[in-house]
Amino acid sequence: MSFLRSLGLTCLAFSLRGLRPVAATEPLCRFLTAARWLDKKTNRIKLQAFKLRDTESGLSVYRIQGVAMSRVWRIGKLLASGTREGVLHGRADLRARDVLDMNLGLRRGPIPSLHVDVTDWPSKAEQILLAERLADKATLVPAPSA
Repeated sequence: MSFLRSLGLTCLAFSLRGLRPVAATEPLCRFLTAARWLDKKTNRIKLQAFKLRDTESGLSVYRIQGVAMSRVWRIGKLLASGTREGVLHGRADLRARDVLDMNLGLRRGPIPSLHVDVTDWPSKAEQILLAERLADKATLVPAPSA
């Protein structure tokens, strides 16, 4: 990620809310930055959106409770601008409870931030099952037209 994009994302996602633990009822979102993460025929999210990459120790999600939707979308667009496609396709919204009920953890970042990582993933085979369950629980919110 370029320095300027990283700085912009840090500023946009900064929130003192990051000092508080994530509440089980709190809404979270996973920004959908790859077209292959969506099934356009059924308008659903595919398990690939929640699949942990081999190089990752946690899955990136954002806290969106009390955040203006315009700010949420700006964070997503800035995040997507650093990906291969460079396009934000939408959000996968779910509750922290959906994550916690699967015995996964939520770890806050080093600065007060809206960003958290979904952690404590089990073995590779079990990860696919959990990713599928998270995708089923998530609600697709398409990105607004530019």
